[in-house]
Amino acid sequence: MLGHKDIAQSSTNRILGGSVHNRKRTTHKYHLKVEKRTAHVIITKDLERREREHQAKFDEKTRVVQQGRRIIREAALAWENEQRKNGVPAGP
Repeated sequence: MLGHKDIAQSSTNRILGGSVHNRKRTTHKYHLKVEKRTAHVIITKDLERREREHQAKFDEKTRVVQQGRRIIREAALAWENEQRKNGVPAGP
């Protein structure tokens, strides 16, 4: 029986068409929250910088909530596109 990590890896392999073991995991997935509401789902390489930028642009009630661990950029883009398909507002 496949465990949760096995299923996630299998899904990533299907999305990317092969092994992801040799690629660097440099991209974070995150939700941009305004109070309790998820305003956007976005990806970035620097989570702390993006949180500072969002707070400077909006206000201190704005926060970044990391979703999972760092992953490869292609998988992060696929996650962001999937979020859009599900009706969650995604970043630019």
